[in-house]
Parts: sequence; C-alpha cells; structure tokens
Amino acid sequence: MKVALLGGGSLGNQYAHSLCELGNIEVTGVCDVRAEAANELASLCQSIAYASYEEMMANTEPDIVCVCLPTYVQKEYILKAINQGKHVICEAPLAATTAEAEDIMTAADAKGVKIFIGVAERFSPYYRNLKDKIAKGSIGNVGVTHIQHSGPSPRGCENWYNDESKSKGIIQKRLIHDIFLMRWVLGEVRSVYAMQRTVSGIDYAVVTLRLETGGIVNLAAHWGDPEPYRCRIEAAGNKGVIRYDSRNTNSFELKKQQGSATTITAESPMLHSPYFYQLEHFLDCIRLGTDSQVAVKDVHQALQIAEAATRSVLTGMPVPWGGMNHG
Repeated sequence: MKVALLGGGSLGNQYAHSLCELGNIEVTGVCDVRAEAANELASLCQSIAYASYEEMMANTEPDIVCVCLPTYVQKEYILKAINQGKHVICEAPLAATTAEAEDIMTAADAKGVKIFIGVAERFSPYYRNLKDKIAKGSIGNVGVTHIQHSGPSPRGCENWYNDESKSKGIIQKRLIHDIFLMRWVLGEVRSVYAMQRTVSGIDYAVVTLRLETGGIVNLAAHWGDPEPYRCRIEAAGNKGVIRYDSRNTNSFELKKQQGSATTITAESPMLHSPYFYQLEHFLDCIRLGTDSQVAVKDVHQALQIAEAATRSVLTGMPVPWGGMNHG
C-alpha cells in the first residue's frame, strides 16, 4: 500500500516512524514547506522530499494521504486529496469547526473515499484497560471520573498553537480527545459546562460533562506548566477506583477493597506507540473494507460538544446536549 505524508512537524514525525515500523508500506513522498524537515523524514522513510503538495501529488500515486498539518489549514488539503480520489488519514478534530468537518464528510461521501480520524489515546493500553474494567463492572457503577493533562505550551510551526484564531484553544485541541474517549468509555453526554482562563503563555480549561447515566466527568487541561507533560486519570465507582498517572508508572493500576485488605493489579505497558496501532488499524480497514473503530460521526459529535463547551465558557451557563440535533 502506498502512502504520501504531508507535514513534517511533531505529528508527521510520529506518523513517519510508525509507518516505517509497520512494514509492507511504501511512502511515496514526504512534503513540508521546510526543506530540512521534509528531507529528514524522507531519509527516514527512504522516500523523496517535496516542497509542495502539488509537486508531490504530480510525481507520486499514493493510495492514502496522511495529512499532518495544523488544524486551521488541513481542510484545504484534505479536500484536495479527496477530490483526487485518495483516502485520507488525519488527526482529530478533523477541522476547525463542525461546519468545515461536515463539508469534508460530504465531499468524501460524494467521491467514495474514506476518511480516518486519529484519536491516538483510543489505542493506548490505559484507555483500553479503563474501558474493559468498567465494562466488566470491576469498579461497579462509575459515579465520577477525573482526567487531567498538564505540560508546557505546544508551539507548532510558527507558534500556531498560541494563536487562538488558529488553534481555537485548549478545549478544541486537547480536551476534544477526552470528550471522544469518555463517550466511548462511559456513554452519552447530557450536558456540558466549562470554564477557561487564557493569559500570555497559559491556557487552562475545565470541562464538566454530565452523562445520561447520571455520572460526572471532569476534564482539565493546562498548557503553560513548566513541568514535563503529565496525564492523570481517576474513575471512581461504588466497588472500587481506577487510577493512572503517566509520571509515576507506565502501567495501568486497579485498586479494590476486599475485606480489610486492598489489592492492586498492574498491566504491562505497550510495545509500540499508540500511533503505530492506530495506523495499523486504519490501513487494515482500507485493505479489508471494514469500518474504523474511530467513527467519523463520533469525532464530529465530540467537536460539537467541544464547541458547546466553548459556548458555556462565554455564557457561564451549562449547555444541554441531549436535546441537541446530533446529526
């Protein structure tokens, strides 16, 4: 299978390394406006570097285009790839707005090509284990779940993450992933409430989801923390608690009270990055003609909920989701 890679930033690097690990993949071209970045990844993939998308597509015949660009420009290139009859792999949130996402979805349906939207954590062992333990009733009925991300501010090409008109801020760039994952793990959302504070070099937001089950999910994210990246997860049910902390352990921990004793079990860390497993799954879907575990409509609805959270920030009021038109 032939793949073209558009974008040589940190995401493009993740994709390039994962494609090389997968094998049976030919990277027909690597494109980035920065010659050094394109040359570096082309060398890694034993491919050819291009300075423009048009030049790359004129000289290659890929089956798939991996679009690893900033959100505010990726719609243009996703549509170009679709119109050329290519399948597309990109990362959530797909587009800067739900309206743009709908344009992409409509174009793909009309052209008969597939879009695969990455939410890499979906393929991480700690989220898989979280869903598995909750589905099996290991901690009973889940009442409250907390997820917190913190770390330095991402910069991206030309520091685009810190331009709110381009990145849409931490809710739509970071917490949209958790919104998607919590719907996958815990079920549908009933209402959304959010708070956000943004000052020079710092973006902090908390999004509270009330679920149809009656449970509460608190999602917090902080860009601008001088400490290295950290993710903490805690899910509390009436029979136990699940905790994960990326700083303290690479394994997944389950604590349960049994009489006067507390038992702790831990699972092994992954052998590859989540991007490897994600790309492996997407490529298998194309080969076999099967549906992706990351449905486009679910990412689209996560973007809708993220936009509802942004409206909540502006109004200071919760926004109902259950009564909205989900599409």
